[in-house]
Amino acid sequence: VIAIGAIIGFVNGFFVAKFKLHPFIVTLATQLITYGLILVFFMLNDNNGQPLSGLSDGYSSFIKGKMISIGAVSLPWYVLYAIFLEAIRQFQNEVGKENAIILLVITWFLWNKTTFGKNMFAVGSNAEAANVSGVNVFRTTVLVHTFAGVMYGLTGFIEGARISSITQSTGLNYECDAIAACVIGGVSFVG
Repeated sequence: VIAIGAIIGFVNGFFVAKFKLHPFIVTLATQLITYGLILVFFMLNDNNGQPLSGLSDGYSSFIKGKMISIGAVSLPWYVLYAIFLEAIRQFQNEVGKENAIILLVITWFLWNKTTFGKNMFAVGSNAEAANVSGVNVFRTTVLVHTFAGVMYGLTGFIEGARISSITQSTGLNYECDAIAACVIGGVSFVG
């Protein structure tokens, strides 16, 4: 799942960097293409597009298993993931299970202490100025989108176990929530 996410992120980054297309349009187009390919996959497996359910107990318990129980109330592992995800979003990233703290530290280090991290901020602030400063804007853009694809693959893995079934439209319209949150938060679509 993570590798597929990385490939999709790479394709997004390539089209954004090579053809100077708007990232919003590229990612929405890729989303529609991906949903179409998933529907074709579901139709090929003799289940006539029906949801896949009955997922492995090991897979489901990895995400939905009890982390702690307080009386009759138990907290599943994905609550911990959500807490870590929110903390990581403060560092502009996403992450998964027990390695969350390690990934948090690695991502913080990557963003704040490496040339690649500085290049990400430079390209995000002003791609033309970054280019004049010697930053490889094409490479940085592709790598940022690939990294984002890896993180989306990881969160898709978590979401699949959380809902215990997969359909060809799992995640459909989740982007509306993300877009609404960004717009309410003050993000500009024009940079």
